[in-house]
Amino acid sequence: MQSYLFIGGGQDSLNVPVPPDLDTVQLPAGVTGKETYIRETLTVGDVFITIYRHESLTSEQVLNRLVESYKETYIRETLTVGDASIVIYRSESLTPEQVLGLLVKYYKAWAVNRPGGRL
Repeated sequence: MQSYLFIGGGQDSLNVPVPPDLDTVQLPAGVTGKETYIRETLTVGDVFITIYRHESLTSEQVLNRLVESYKETYIRETLTVGDASIVIYRSESLTPEQVLGLLVKYYKAWAVNRPGGRL
């Protein structure tokens, strides 16, 4: 069985294994209840994934949740060196100092591991 992303309800943001080609899935909710999830296709260009949305959510609400989740998880930052700059998105769990530390760490690893590289 393949795992699919569930959005909404008690299974929100979990990957749950589901038999292929089920249009709806009922999963336990609490001790005696059940929640219904509906199979949907999330498409960007010609690429798609299958998700299951809680029956209480519309397709528009699912998209809004995905966008809000992305915005809450990453913070836009601008890195500047001299007169050059780039925009990155850092995880909100990292401080700017940690991001710079990681950049330095990975730069050093890249510099040492490239052909003929050394610091």
